[in-house]
Amino acid sequence: INISPALGAFMIGVILADSEYRHQLESDLEPFKGLLLGLFFISVGMSIEFSVFLTNAWSIIGLVLGLATLKFAVLFGLATIFKFHIADRLLFATLLAQGGEFAFVLFQFALGAGALDPGMASILNVTVALSMIITPILLIVFDRIVVPRLPSLQSVEREDDDISVRNRVIVLGYGRFGQIVTRLLTAQGYEATLIDHDPEQIELMKKFDAKVFYGDARRLDLLKSAGADKAELMVISIHSPEIVSEISRMVRENFPHIRVLARARDRNHAHDLMDIGVHEFERDTFHSALQLGIKALVTLGYTEAKAKRLANAFAKHDVEMLHEAYELRGDDEAMIGHVKTARQLLAQVMQADIDELDADQAVDKNKDNK
Repeated sequence: INISPALGAFMIGVILADSEYRHQLESDLEPFKGLLLGLFFISVGMSIEFSVFLTNAWSIIGLVLGLATLKFAVLFGLATIFKFHIADRLLFATLLAQGGEFAFVLFQFALGAGALDPGMASILNVTVALSMIITPILLIVFDRIVVPRLPSLQSVEREDDDISVRNRVIVLGYGRFGQIVTRLLTAQGYEATLIDHDPEQIELMKKFDAKVFYGDARRLDLLKSAGADKAELMVISIHSPEIVSEISRMVRENFPHIRVLARARDRNHAHDLMDIGVHEFERDTFHSALQLGIKALVTLGYTEAKAKRLANAFAKHDVEMLHEAYELRGDDEAMIGHVKTARQLLAQVMQADIDELDADQAVDKNKDNK
């Protein structure tokens, strides 16, 4: 094929970028990427004749404004089609309204092929360069003029609600995790003080007649106003493990009488909560994954009773492993050895449980035959 070396290299790069060699190619080319980009921009910069601007100032200014306006309109239209928020549409179109670096490459090819006049190529190079220069100016205009006129982007600090109710239970975080806990408690007749720091979530819950107070649960005065000094139970179901640990530590130090039940992200976070002295915790996805595992065993031919029994044995063993691993924190070699041993022990425990279940079923069958 009669194509230029640059275009050939570009096509080969596109083809190889989707092959099984792409990771090796990326690691091989990474050391040279910065150098080649630097050489490219130096060569482009040297080819731009800004003296052309002095003789064609108004034409170039018109081209820059036309280019930026046209690209802004096209990008804003695309963002509208894809249902971006109005603020995101404006920012998206503003950030990409300038010309791109690839335009310089195209102009050079067009010039070399005789499809572009040298004088026009110089004007277009300056136009693209100036459009790139005005991008920071457009962002400043966006921040100082556009943003204050967008209510959704104004940083309005909402004050914490005045919590006047007093209940035996306080739930911090009323997302999907906290809602399940709260629904179980309220179904048994227990009232809970609900606190969340997401205004949108609170407004959504109002539609379902749920009273959720707005506030930052990391504030000690907020917890005092919520009646933490008299409450019996605090459930911390916030998504962020760092915030859960911070609140747990503060509650244990200032309200030692209250029992703390917390949401743990994973095993490491569970160990952190054990350090703090949290009374009870549950890992985020442990039980839901366990239930799915039961369904997987049933699909593979196990009876539901056997699958549930195996899951209960696994859960008991996993909790024991969690507490044993807590004693080995900081010792990587000991932790690795413990995990390997625990895997072997788990297989033995599960097999013993299966044998016991089979024996029980055989005894029941003999009784029925008699």
